[in-house]
Amino acid sequence: MGNDNKTPSMTREEVGQALDEELERQASGIRTEYVHRQRDLEELRNPEQGMDKKVNLTGIRRAIEASEGHTADSEQYAYRKADRVRTSSDRKTRTTSLHGSLGSKLAGKGEYVFEVSIAGSGFNEFRKMHHHAPGKSSFIGNAVQNDKNTILDPGEVGEGYPAGADKAKIRALMDKLYGKRIVRNGQEEKFIRKKVVDGKVRYSLPGPGSFDSSDKTRSMDALRHNTLEFAQEYLTERFQAFKSGAEKPKPINLLLKGHSRGGVAIGEAMQMIQAWVQKEHPEYEELVKYDLIQLDPVPGTGNMREHKELNLTEDSVTDKLGTAERANTKFRQNVRSTVFYSINTNEDVKHNLFFSPQTVIGANRVILCPTSHTLHLASVDNTQEGNLSKVGFTFAGNGELYRGSGINDLEDGVYVMDESATLVKIKSPKQLESIMSTALGKPSRAQSKRRQTMQTATEKWFEAHPTPMEKRMAIINRDMGSCMDRIVALKEGSALRKAGESALEGRMNLASLATKGKLTDADRVAAGECISKMILFEIASRSPNPDKISANFEKLTKALEKSDEIKAFIKGCTSEDLVGFFDRAGEKAFCKNLQIQNNKLKKQKEASPEKVKKAEKTAEAPAPLTNNSSVARI
Repeated sequence: MGNDNKTPSMTREEVGQALDEELERQASGIRTEYVHRQRDLEELRNPEQGMDKKVNLTGIRRAIEASEGHTADSEQYAYRKADRVRTSSDRKTRTTSLHGSLGSKLAGKGEYVFEVSIAGSGFNEFRKMHHHAPGKSSFIGNAVQNDKNTILDPGEVGEGYPAGADKAKIRALMDKLYGKRIVRNGQEEKFIRKKVVDGKVRYSLPGPGSFDSSDKTRSMDALRHNTLEFAQEYLTERFQAFKSGAEKPKPINLLLKGHSRGGVAIGEAMQMIQAWVQKEHPEYEELVKYDLIQLDPVPGTGNMREHKELNLTEDSVTDKLGTAERANTKFRQNVRSTVFYSINTNEDVKHNLFFSPQTVIGANRVILCPTSHTLHLASVDNTQEGNLSKVGFTFAGNGELYRGSGINDLEDGVYVMDESATLVKIKSPKQLESIMSTALGKPSRAQSKRRQTMQTATEKWFEAHPTPMEKRMAIINRDMGSCMDRIVALKEGSALRKAGESALEGRMNLASLATKGKLTDADRVAAGECISKMILFEIASRSPNPDKISANFEKLTKALEKSDEIKAFIKGCTSEDLVGFFDRAGEKAFCKNLQIQNNKLKKQKEASPEKVKKAEKTAEAPAPLTNNSSVARI
């Protein structure tokens, strides 16, 4: 081929500009596919990258596979499935769904998007990618602040960045990446930036100083109130437009993210915003949605007591947040949240002693990572085919990748991330302790608080998300207690009490059946007898003449078992269906049908009293149910 067909050579400055444009395009574009780089099984099981070696783990993946609660048909299978995808020679097989750019997706749907990112301690900007290479953004920020003539050596920043760039070029790059510095009270803020792109409004706030008291303009309190101020300004403008009719009311999404002490500040700022909206604009409260991401939220020395815990489910905000008292607001209703924790920060004395994290209660997802406190924020994704980007996480359960704000698309759960940035869902706090003990052994004294925080956050998550069996048992236990109280209140030795005791025995037998996996035909027959006793005592306890029914309890129980309703139900019922009788739903349904039958009987009696009187001598019919809801029931 001739020289005319060759791509014209670019200067280093032109290459740098092209990379900037590509970075911006990636940041604002909506990508829905991720192509895994082909890897072999040895690399996946013994990764050279993806985990901070300073954390000193023996192997998270091996610990997960060896943990109690890890069954062959769940996580191990999920691991094998994910491995097959990443080791396949077929590019199509290695292609999976990508969850990311949440703000862009929401804005693309026509919804409002407001974003705030708060950097970690000592960083002027949130750590991001520059020129397709890992970079801690504070390096660039410091280059501006310290009047340095260059950002970094070209080899560190990425191929093609022009060496010897002047301060104006550095600032132009910062403006392009993060937005321009805001002006407040006639003065330009040093590090607070605002950017409007693709229908989104984005604020970038600096992290607190290395010690919170060193710079009051960057303290956690200042960051919380700055976030609140910017949100109030944005939301007030939207609400006024809704009221005037200038804009049609539609969802407003607040995407809030913070690292380290910035993670503590952003979580508390969200509660301040919620309190303000509820108090000042309750009519629009349902329209405001929150996506919260906290990355190893560490209050730091001197702040641990005040910021020890963040409860996202509380209905009130404490005075320390400087907001008015609020009530009757369901925080969880419009919040999706994820908290990341570093499993161990034993890389140096500072991170060892002063980096106990905040306990976050009520997060949808708790993700425990085998990384240092940086949580891959200064790392590059080396698992993707093609362009480099910030690190994403593959969920072993579906093989899909979650990156950035897209992590809130991940299903609720507690996850442990292995060395290959693969997320595995754990089944219980006990399984987590097993993994931690295998991978880390006994925690050092300085790390024991961090380990306890993760364990507490995990326990709280499982308490708030009981398993189906735990839900069943809770319903059954509550019903049993109510039943016992009712029977004790009846006259000892009375016919009704004897009927109640028989019904309680039926309840206990039904509880045993309700916790079985699969019912046999014999189980269903037994369930029919139990249900008949329960329903009949329900009728008797509500009847104007309970002794009349109770005296014939056993005979009527057998008759009730033969009713079409019970026979039809028992024929195909499962153990899950039986639980309905412990939360009253089943009893109510059957009793309603029986009441209809009793009403028919009453009409027949009025029409032909002699015929009905003859039938009553054969078997005592249940008395009609009353509609008196104040009568105690079992």
